[in-house]
Amino acid sequence: MTFPGKAPRRPRGGGWRAWLKNDVAMALSGDALWLARAGDDDPVRVPAYVAVGTGDGRVLAVGEEAQAMHGHGPANIAVVRLMDPANWRDEPDLLVELVRATLRRHGRHGLFPPRVVFVAEAGVRRAVREAVLHGGAREVLLLEPAMAGAIGAGLKVEQPTPRAVLVLERQACSFAVISMAGTIAGFHAAQGVGRLLEDVALHTLATRQIALDVERLDDAIRRGGLAGTEAIGWEAWLNEVVTGRVAATALAEPDVHRMSQPFQHWLAWHHRRAFEALPPPKRLEAEAATVYLLGPYARAAGVKELVGAALHRTVVVPERSEACLVLGARDVLADLNFLLRYVTARRGL
Repeated sequence: MTFPGKAPRRPRGGGWRAWLKNDVAMALSGDALWLARAGDDDPVRVPAYVAVGTGDGRVLAVGEEAQAMHGHGPANIAVVRLMDPANWRDEPDLLVELVRATLRRHGRHGLFPPRVVFVAEAGVRRAVREAVLHGGAREVLLLEPAMAGAIGAGLKVEQPTPRAVLVLERQACSFAVISMAGTIAGFHAAQGVGRLLEDVALHTLATRQIALDVERLDDAIRRGGLAGTEAIGWEAWLNEVVTGRVAATALAEPDVHRMSQPFQHWLAWHHRRAFEALPPPKRLEAEAATVYLLGPYARAAGVKELVGAALHRTVVVPERSEACLVLGARDVLADLNFLLRYVTARRGL
C-alpha cells in the first residue's frame, strides 16, 4: 500500500478551532474502544464489552457497565468482549451499539454527525465501516493499524529512513516498514498473542498435565507478563494462574523460551516473507530498522524480549504504546487536506 501525499502534521493543541469540530478518531485495541478528539492530548478508553439478554438478544449494557457484569451477571445475560475481529463481522449489531454509546458519551455534539477516522485491519474494513455509520458517523475513513501506530508513536514516517512497527493484538498481528509515508514491506496475520497463549497452554498440559483456561492466561500475561518476571519464575507464575494466589518466592528458573518457541517460529516466518520481494540493497536497509512494538501486550514482561529474539532486531516500546493507534488516527484527523487525499485513494476498500 502506498500512503498518498505527505504525512500528517502533528496537532499543536486545542483551542477554539478544535472545539468547533466534532470529528473523532477511534480504534479497537485490546479489549477496549479508544476515542480521541482533535486537540485533546488524552484519549478516552471504553471497555469493549456488550451485555445482551440471552432470550431476546436485547442490548442491556455497554462499556464499563457491561464489563462489571462479565463473569458476575445472572444466567440470562451474556457478556461479549469485542476483542476478536471475527465478532465485528459476525455480530455487527454489538459493534454498532458500542460505537453509538461511545460517541454519545464522549464525542462532541455538533450540527452534523461526526466524521470518524477508524483504525481497522484488512479483512474487517467493510464490516467496520457499516457498523460505525450505523453507530452515528457521517463518514468513516479507515486507517491501517501499522501506519496509525507509527504516526501515533511519533515516528517520522515521511522521511526516507525506514521505520518498522509491529502491532501485536490478541487475534491479529500487523507489521510494516514505512518510508516516505509509504509501506515498503509488511504483513498482516490473523493471529497474534492468541497464538502464544495456545503455546503456553499446550506446553503446560504436556509437561504438567494442567489444563489452563486461555482467558485466565491472557489476564495473567497482561498483569504480570510471561512467566511473571524472573523474580518469581515460571513455576511460581503458573501457580498464580492456576490458583489465583500471588506467589512470593521463586520456585524455578523461567521456562519462557521453550514454551514460546512455536510462537517465535511463526512470527519469524511471517517476518522473513515480508522482505522477499525487495531488492537486496533496500532489503538490507529495511531489515536493519529498529522495530517499535505497539499494542496492549507491548509492556507485558517478556514480550519485548520474545519479539526481539524472533525478529533478530532491536525492539523498542514507546510511551503510551497501548494508545498509539488512536493517537495516530487523531494526528491524521488534524490535517483535513491529508485526510481527504487518503480517503480518495482508499475509497474502493
